[in-house]
Amino acid sequence: MVTGQLYRNYFVSIVTQTTVDRLHKVSMMAEKWKAPMSVSVFIKKPSKDIPELKKKLQNYPSLVYYADLHLLFANNTRYPVNNLRNLAIENSRTDFVFIMDADFLPPLGLHDYIQNQKHFFKINQSNQINFKNNLLNGISNQQTQVKENSNIEQKDSSANKIIHTQSFRKNNLNKIDSSGQIDSSFNMDSYHGSASINSLTEDNSNDIPNLKIAFVIPSFSSSELPEFLPDDKEEMIEMVKSNKVTPSNINVCKKCHSPTNFPKWIEAKEPYEIEYKWIFEPYLVFNRSESLPFDERLKGYGFDKNSHAFSMAVEGFRFVVLPESFIIHVNHKSSSWEGPSLDEQQWDALRIVCDIIPSIKTKNNYNISEKLFDEPLEDECYSDNHW
Repeated sequence: MVTGQLYRNYFVSIVTQTTVDRLHKVSMMAEKWKAPMSVSVFIKKPSKDIPELKKKLQNYPSLVYYADLHLLFANNTRYPVNNLRNLAIENSRTDFVFIMDADFLPPLGLHDYIQNQKHFFKINQSNQINFKNNLLNGISNQQTQVKENSNIEQKDSSANKIIHTQSFRKNNLNKIDSSGQIDSSFNMDSYHGSASINSLTEDNSNDIPNLKIAFVIPSFSSSELPEFLPDDKEEMIEMVKSNKVTPSNINVCKKCHSPTNFPKWIEAKEPYEIEYKWIFEPYLVFNRSESLPFDERLKGYGFDKNSHAFSMAVEGFRFVVLPESFIIHVNHKSSSWEGPSLDEQQWDALRIVCDIIPSIKTKNNYNISEKLFDEPLEDECYSDNHW
């Protein structure tokens, strides 16, 4: 296949995960994003999925041009959403990553708008006065560097064990046979070597540590056809007012996105910091080198983004909403999930979350008996009070 060429320096890559049958949605995302994407694809049945993948990519030129695909082969597991996310993050062409799910669409021009706000990632004690109208409380007292060896221990049961992973560029599918094996003569270094387009070159010459900033991209949902969704904020607001677009999960889990402060977003002209509260599950742009990986014990449905955002907050991240940005979930029929019902999977995930919360607090020297962000304490965690 023809090697995709990206002829400019890019700042941020979308990282997302999908199955082969949903690649058309990721292709629509690529048509809007028009910048690098790192896409993990879950291969459940190689003999079926690999030929189908090759066939689909012949029809998706934007995906072929912008996206690097990374295949994860698994056996006897629920959908390994966080394994897939970590694989995509690790193999992103840029250090700054934008966490997305496959059913979302960005507006045209979002990459360049985010890039134009990159000075926010350089905030420190010497220049914070320039951002006094954007931040809540100036400089955080929390640690601004990721601690060595601070990763949460990630455990897999034998039933959830990933048996084979491979990462590769989408233009090398012809190197893969139906069993999912890569030709041993294929040299990955020739594709991941000198042609890097990786992020920033500015120096922080005074050695003052920067704040850890994550951009919040406001999340909405719509049942409109993708071709009728807006590409600018003015049109977006009109669709919100006419109820053609609504804030994500507003009727299911209001606290999951309410910290974004949608009324303020409508009026805002400048980026604004928000106060993180538990169960917030924002779609974020951040520097992957500053963040812990997603916890790979979480598989199937439930709490995968919420728990990661909580870990970021405990690690000292500040959350800044970009007012001209948004993404829209294209509503569809409920997806079928492997194994138990979604409700059962969510309760299974909650058991893991109830371990993540005290673990990350302990690793950052916080008292597990005191609340930081309105998160549940141990004796109240395994309940339905989160929603």
